[in-house]
Amino acid sequence: MKSPTLLLLPIIHSITLLVGASQEASAQSPAAVSERSPMPSVPDLAALRPHIVLAASFDHGVDADHAAGDGRVFHASTATRLDKQPGLPVEGWVQRLPDGGRSGGMLAFTRKMKPVVFFEGGPNIAHSPSNWHGTVSFWLKLDPEKDLEPGYCDPLQLVGQAWDAGHMFAEFSKDHTPRRFRFAIRPVKQLWNPANVKWEDSTEKPRLMSECLAPPFRRDRWTHVVMTFTGVNVKGKEAEGVLYLDGKEVGRFRREQILDWEAARSALTIGVSYVGGFDELLVLNRALTPNEVVALHQSTDSVAELARK
Repeated sequence: MKSPTLLLLPIIHSITLLVGASQEASAQSPAAVSERSPMPSVPDLAALRPHIVLAASFDHGVDADHAAGDGRVFHASTATRLDKQPGLPVEGWVQRLPDGGRSGGMLAFTRKMKPVVFFEGGPNIAHSPSNWHGTVSFWLKLDPEKDLEPGYCDPLQLVGQAWDAGHMFAEFSKDHTPRRFRFAIRPVKQLWNPANVKWEDSTEKPRLMSECLAPPFRRDRWTHVVMTFTGVNVKGKEAEGVLYLDGKEVGRFRREQILDWEAARSALTIGVSYVGGFDELLVLNRALTPNEVVALHQSTDSVAELARK
């Protein structure tokens, strides 16, 4: 007969295997995995407050709720903005409505118009002649196929003293069906278009813009637009631009981007050839991360509240 010790050895071996398997299962439990690889936390939007340079909710008026520079909205008869006057154009083609916005008031552009509506640039867009970074966020409500008139439409532009000095813009395309939506940075003309090629024919477009072929804009809800940029005005190095719609990245592009601006003559224009609702304009002096863009999209606070946090 085998000794009692020998008889117990298979039992002891089985118990050891069971204990080891239990420990391995415990190590792979959700709690254990969570401890090793925590899920990304939701960014605290209050931390963005020091980086906000312009916030316009349009809840209590047309001027900005917070501005690093002059917070008044202006209009001018042409894009040169040489005859600027405070307030909206008197013709009433763009109006501030006391409700209907995301959290209160809003701007309503009722027709394609020649006058330009804008905030002064410089500190309001944190312009820098070297290594410029930033974010521009705003909300639109429209049906591009039914509301926009023929031709290009730029709901928002960052511009200098002249178009050929370089610019950034959000754009609905001219001839596509459906109208495409884009974020583009075009540097000084001699850097990207010395041959004076038409924009739609340019082979440089993939390096100058990101584009949504079927954008989600609708009349019955607001759509969130965020544009971020880094490394603008760094000679010999690529800058990067990123477009987000409703918190989701549409695309990004990279190219050397030199903008030859006179900061005092720069501006943030809104509603160029645009017809529809415009609300909740926010400008920051750094590029938001993808998680911060999602948090901003999901936030129920107005930009005025974000600027006060």
